[in-house]
Amino acid sequence: MDTTIYDNLTGLSGIALFSSQLDRAYRRELAGERGLAVLALGVPHIDWLRRQHGAAFVDLGLLNVSQTLCDSLRRADRTAHLGDGRFLAFASHLRSREDALRLAQRVHDRVRWAFRLEGHVERVAVRLGLSLRIPCERTTLSALLIEEAMQALFDAEAEGVNLFGSGQVAAPSTGASAPAPAAGADRRWTDHELPPALA
Repeated sequence: MDTTIYDNLTGLSGIALFSSQLDRAYRRELAGERGLAVLALGVPHIDWLRRQHGAAFVDLGLLNVSQTLCDSLRRADRTAHLGDGRFLAFASHLRSREDALRLAQRVHDRVRWAFRLEGHVERVAVRLGLSLRIPCERTTLSALLIEEAMQALFDAEAEGVNLFGSGQVAAPSTGASAPAPAAGADRRWTDHELPPALA
């Protein structure tokens, strides 16, 4: 099976199919002047978990993560598994940045307990990156949303905190972008701004 279309382990979309699904959702949300977010999620130390507990434990954990993501989203939203414990998901019908952050917290709280087998539970670290448009900017492509979410995830993994960036809020009445923030302002939201459960 072509893994860019479907992931062999989880049955989730691969990156090519996910990108196509995101393009369609993006156009739909743009027409309705609603927001859309792309969530990149990573479970670090997959190789260590595999050495400690075996491949079956890790595979079941990744299946639980995929199910958790699906259960946390609307039926019309989609998820993808990129391999190495990294996932993508998009969430539609968002009205505010707070909607996206509440979704991220819900996913984080559930996923960190997803690795369990035969009574053994391993609480895992979870890192999140978020790319957000409220409402969607007309010039933003789905590829850029994915790139921003993945970059936020890479930064989160490197720095050991959850990073939610490059969020930009558009003026609700016209759809025009709000004035650009000052350098470094409102471009990244670290876990210091979030409820303790996400830290």
